Amino acid sequence: NSPSGSEQQLADQLASREEELVSLMSGGAALDSMLERLDTCRHGVGIAYLLRAQSRASPCDCGLSRRLASWLTGAEARQVQVAGRAVTGMVRSAAEAACVQPMPAALLAGQAAVLAAEKLSSGGGDELTPAHTDALMCLVYAKAYHAAVRLADKTLLTRVASRQLSEQTAGSIATISVAEAHSGTRPHRRAPRESSTVVTVQPADLVRYLYYAGLAYCGEHRFVEAAHHLRMCTTVPATCASAVSIAAYKRLVLCNLLARIAPAAALPKYASAAMARHIAKRGTAPLCAYAELATAVESDDLDAVAKILADQAFDRDGTRGLADQVPDAARRRLVHKLALAYVNIPVAAVADRLALPPRDARNLLVDMIARNQLRAKIDADDLRFLPTHEEHGKAHHLHSHLRHLDRLANKLHTMAEHVATNPNLLFKAHRNHASDDPHNNIPDLTPSALLLPDATSVTLTFP
Repeated sequence: NSPSGSEQQLADQLASREEELVSLMSGGAALDSMLERLDTCRHGVGIAYLLRAQSRASPCDCGLSRRLASWLTGAEARQVQVAGRAVTGMVRSAAEAACVQPMPAALLAGQAAVLAAEKLSSGGGDELTPAHTDALMCLVYAKAYHAAVRLADKTLLTRVASRQLSEQTAGSIATISVAEAHSGTRPHRRAPRESSTVVTVQPADLVRYLYYAGLAYCGEHRFVEAAHHLRMCTTVPATCASAVSIAAYKRLVLCNLLARIAPAAALPKYASAAMARHIAKRGTAPLCAYAELATAVESDDLDAVAKILADQAFDRDGTRGLADQVPDAARRRLVHKLALAYVNIPVAAVADRLALPPRDARNLLVDMIARNQLRAKIDADDLRFLPTHEEHGKAHHLHSHLRHLDRLANKLHTMAEHVATNPNLLFKAHRNHASDDPHNNIPDLTPSALLLPDATSVTLTFP
């Protein structure tokens, strides 16, 4: 629903007098006693600006997330959208304050941010808003990855609540219409309207959303989706490499290794030139360990993988949890390569290739078979690889195709025999050949035909 005129006027008036409210809250005004005398349904917009002023006056207030969640639970979506900018600022302040406190505070702030995201977007929470970014940040900090993944799964990046991206930062993204793209004209850029209702998604919000979404998928061990979001975060158009993009690239390399996406350390061609230059200098930057790890895994050098993981760079970057999963992923990757080269192989030989004791190698193979990651059977001390479902499907398709070709060949052979032995067809073909042969109209110029009846020879002159 569109905001009513009175609520819109009240929101604009309170936004213009926000500094006075902040001064009032800084002077020690009792916010809880004010909230008790106000009705959420009737005074929802006014409560939002009181909470916003309190968040600015006391940024580290532990009760802000609780008050915000309580108000968002009872407020209507229309009221939240009218006070959109105030709500966005409150959620940001609550999230930043909660992430330096124990995890329960971050979880409460994350729940409040989720409520704000659902009511700020008119599509039921599937349109990207700044509150989505703050919700993911709090939920990831609280290690509530399942809740963060549910929010990321239903958020559509192609739909932005404000229908525009702000261009106040260097890494802004310009939206060009189809007509402008074909005509080659430069799009006209308008500054976002300064209103209490407009909720603008900054490019920094988009980058941070992609980064925290990737971390959430990592927490749920969904490394393919994590690599997808981290790749988008790394390749967002920008004039300089940001700290978030660099952190996303480090985790992108590890997620590519865990998801068996090759090449793991390469940036897409559509990445920004600034990010590409920064990655190209990885020989002197802290990114060297990640590039060397990717090279070692892709070359199946497990000894080099173990040596590289001893580097303290993974501890400094906070990626030790992902890095410790790389050796197991590298061994599983090597087992899949062996399945392409062998039909039967001794388990002891597999253990030697994996640099594991025979018992640990057998346990790894049993785990891969139990998780349907490998179609194989262990007979005594031998490992026998079985055809995969995809190979079965290809073989069945090839067999049916060959049978169809065999039937077609038999039918063509039968038709050829019928044509070669049918007298009617032979007579018709001979008659058509005789009538169509141009040599039948050429006169007979043999010597015997050129002799006159009296056997007198004549001389013929041709032009």
